[in-house]
Amino acid sequence: MPAVSLVNAQGESVELSQLKGQWLLVNVGSAACTADCAQHLFIQRQLREMLNKDKDRVDRVWLVTDEVAINPDIQPLLVDTTVLRVSSSVWQAWLGTMPLDEAEQQLFVIDPQGHAMLRMPADMQGKQASAAKNMLQKLLMASVVWDKPGR
Repeated sequence: MPAVSLVNAQGESVELSQLKGQWLLVNVGSAACTADCAQHLFIQRQLREMLNKDKDRVDRVWLVTDEVAINPDIQPLLVDTTVLRVSSSVWQAWLGTMPLDEAEQQLFVIDPQGHAMLRMPADMQGKQASAAKNMLQKLLMASVVWDKPGR
C-alpha cells in the first residue's frame, strides 16, 4: 500500500494507510461510471453482503481515476463505500501495473496489511460469484485468529 494522501468524494484528504486493518474489495474506474462500471460496483456490494456474519470484516473501496463529477445515478451503489480519487501511478503501485481498461474489469482483494492479494473478474455471475464468495470466506476463516471486525 503506497504511503500517500488521497482525496475522498467529499473533497477531504485521506491517508491511504487508514484503510489498513480491514480486508478490502477494490474497484477502479472513471467517475463517469457507465453501465459496466455500475454493474461492477453492484457485484462488489453483493459479494460483500453474501459474506453474511463476516461482512463487517470487509470494506468496499472505489478508486476513481479522473477528476470528473461522480455520476449521480450510481450514488445508491456507493453507500458504505470508500471513494478515493487516485492517480494511475498510485493504483498501479498498489494493485499492479496494467492498462486502465484492464484494471476497470477487475475486482481486487486487499489483505488487512494493505497487500494486494488477488484479482478476479468484476463482471462475475452465477458460479463465478459463488466461487469468489467461497474463496473470500476461506481467506476470512484462515485469518480469524489475527483479524477482527472493524478498524
